[in-house]
Amino acid sequence: MANLQKQIDALTAYFQADCARPGVLPIALTIEHFITRLDGTPVDYAQLAQVIYSMQGHDEPLREDNVYLGFRCPSYTITIQAGCQVTISLAPYPTVLQAMAVYEGCFTRLCNALAANNMYARTVGVHPSRRAELLPLVPQSGYMIMDRYFRNTGNQGGVMLRATASTRVTIRYTSEADFVRKFRVACLITRCWRC
Repeated sequence: MANLQKQIDALTAYFQADCARPGVLPIALTIEHFITRLDGTPVDYAQLAQVIYSMQGHDEPLREDNVYLGFRCPSYTITIQAGCQVTISLAPYPTVLQAMAVYEGCFTRLCNALAANNMYARTVGVHPSRRAELLPLVPQSGYMIMDRYFRNTGNQGGVMLRATASTRVTIRYTSEADFVRKFRVACLITRCWRC
């Protein structure tokens, strides 16, 4: 029982340490998209990297192992994930309306670049037309290591790596009560989205 109280105290201290000042509560948003041809077939890494590179302009390129993965600008970052999903990650914004306006502008820009190459962004949780093992893998060493590892640990790791896309929202809180209220709302919303 004493160990349980220590764990509760440690978690409480952890959450209290991250409390924001009232009035300074930015929201951050990350949304993954599947990129397909209009008929739902997946695109390969080289085709997708070319489209994302064409959007980069003077923004900062992102590379790992000399593999092009996207770019960063002041408002957002666009990256190519393991199974050729494209992630739009927003910088923190003070209001949901501001975050959504930036996301919609970036998403429109992405869709226009994709459409010029007969590609389409799909915002769904699981790839709409292919099983995970049939999807391309970005030739970056970290993704290849994870892919090899997941082949030996059951069948869901590979699905997560290549065939899923998520939406993540980072919400700040000012107190334990504020955290509990926001966490409860998030749990309720998550249940609604899964229906």
